[in-house]
Amino acid sequence: VLKSYHQTFVNTVRETGGNNALRNLIVQAPSTAIDKAIEYDVMPTDVVEDRMMMEVHFYPYTYALMEEDADWGNAHYFWGKQYDNIYINGVNRSVGANGWCNEAYVDGEFAKMKNRYVNQGIPVILGEYAVMNRDVTAAGKQQTFEESRAYYYEYVNRSAKNSGIVPFLWETPGNIFNRDKNSNQDNSVINPTALDGIMKGARSGKYPY
Repeated sequence: VLKSYHQTFVNTVRETGGNNALRNLIVQAPSTAIDKAIEYDVMPTDVVEDRMMMEVHFYPYTYALMEEDADWGNAHYFWGKQYDNIYINGVNRSVGANGWCNEAYVDGEFAKMKNRYVNQGIPVILGEYAVMNRDVTAAGKQQTFEESRAYYYEYVNRSAKNSGIVPFLWETPGNIFNRDKNSNQDNSVINPTALDGIMKGARSGKYPY
């Protein structure tokens, strides 16, 4: 069904003519999930060569989005091999070196997209990735959280680029830049630690083409 929807989209755009005859078109994997991008073939056909792209998102749930603990697992606040075994109130809040969404997991997920799409001449966009804000000041771990998240941003950016994937951060208002239009500091950087991580990863990553 989704592939049929994508095909209707492509056909409709191309049939309108003008610049739409050559416009780059992006389709999303089911649920924008990497594993579903691999499992299901949802790429439509196009009468124009080399103008189709695939988009996925990347949110390892327990670290990026999980707001509170569940009976099946705990939320993680810290990511990366150098931020292992950090406990708050007796609970290990680190993904850790052996965690399910660690560095090896990131590389492995992006390698799947490289092998399936990039190597076949289909560009891939990482249309969203981010980590929610967390307040761990009461535990004295806020700076550690910020540094760990910056390292995650650095690693994701670098790994994505090395796999031929173009990464886009989902930046919510008040996360990295000041988006208040009434502020004299409009668009000023309010989270330089996160921004430094993003830019470090962008500089060190190298596209394989």
